[in-house]
Amino acid sequence: MDRNTASAYLQEEYQDLATETAWASGTITAAYNVVLDQSLRQLGYQETDLPTANVDQTNVIAYMALMDYYALARYAKFFATRMDVSVAPNISAKHSQVASNVNTLLAKAEKRLTQLGIGPVQQMQAGRYNLDFLEPGLELQSLSDWCVSHLLTDRSAIQREVNSVYTTVVGSEAVPCALVDSRPPTEKDISDETTGAVMKFVLFARNTDVHTPDQLVINSVKYRVFDVEDPGTFEVLRRVQVVRFPQRGAVS
Repeated sequence: MDRNTASAYLQEEYQDLATETAWASGTITAAYNVVLDQSLRQLGYQETDLPTANVDQTNVIAYMALMDYYALARYAKFFATRMDVSVAPNISAKHSQVASNVNTLLAKAEKRLTQLGIGPVQQMQAGRYNLDFLEPGLELQSLSDWCVSHLLTDRSAIQREVNSVYTTVVGSEAVPCALVDSRPPTEKDISDETTGAVMKFVLFARNTDVHTPDQLVINSVKYRVFDVEDPGTFEVLRRVQVVRFPQRGAVS
């Protein structure tokens, strides 16, 4: 698929949306050129090859999926400024309906990219990103710092057993964290002492010094560290599974 064919696909596929924008033909052409360039970059083409790139048959489906995603993302940005207008109880205009429909299409395009395993769309679990597209370094640390500042709104004291007594680790009196629900416990061997206990996840900044069987104090509630999970690829947030035992009094 060469550039002219790809451009014709966009012109035909999104003709109605282009008409709705009331853009001049030159504006639409410029927008689609950006869409094509972004799509080709995701397929690994060099900047010097973008104007003349001819995508081979094996990559056409991925190319079209990327074009759909970037085109809809552009339209979603434009229609996001549309607002509903009401001048009387029976006189109104639902301008935001187009934006809602475009966002629905964009979500489907994102799902399609995820299914194909391409593009900028990545899946996330609690505290774990698929970061195969990143090399360890400043980008990863920046992402981790953002998550810490925006997501980790709780504070935990990390306590470690020394001579059979749990004491707070120096410098770990108020570590940023987030307490989230765990999946329901199964019948696997945990230990008799966890019977009836509540399982939770606690998210910490990457590389936080926390181990089994440390004790955490979050909002005056004690939790025992049950497992520090292996991040699998690159760690953004450290995910720790904890057990909350029945409370028998205030935290010491």
